[in-house]
Amino acid sequence: MRFLIHLFIAISLAGGAYYATQIKPGADRGCAATDPAEVERSYALALKALEDGKREETLLFLRKRAEKGPHEGGALYLLGNLAYEEGAYASAVDNYRAALKADRALGDTGGPFNAKNTILKNMEELKRGPWRERDVKALTGVNGLLRTLNGGCE
Repeated sequence: MRFLIHLFIAISLAGGAYYATQIKPGADRGCAATDPAEVERSYALALKALEDGKREETLLFLRKRAEKGPHEGGALYLLGNLAYEEGAYASAVDNYRAALKADRALGDTGGPFNAKNTILKNMEELKRGPWRERDVKALTGVNGLLRTLNGGCE
């Protein structure tokens, strides 16, 4: 009986080692193949409109793009930035989370808009500043977002 257990363990380890060699990097993580430059180009006019003070028009445009695309994640990320700037932190966290779900490339180093670094910076500032006194339950969304970003497809 003991021999069978050892044989089973050896076969299992050999099979696991074989299958591990068959996995290509990122294949098991569902990494996105989004071209960062393409995403950024598709929102160039919206960013220019924001610079020109056309906030309401830009918000409408981003909300439509967040629903119908293309590049829904980019729109959600930009909506998250706008919410963060306004102090609507819960909305910012929700938008960032939805953006990463829609386009995982936003969580990668070198991804569109350098989103990973901006989101990390905003969430760390949020934890140290406005939400410093919040209880653990209130910070769950922020901590989950940070875990998502630290486990990106790099």
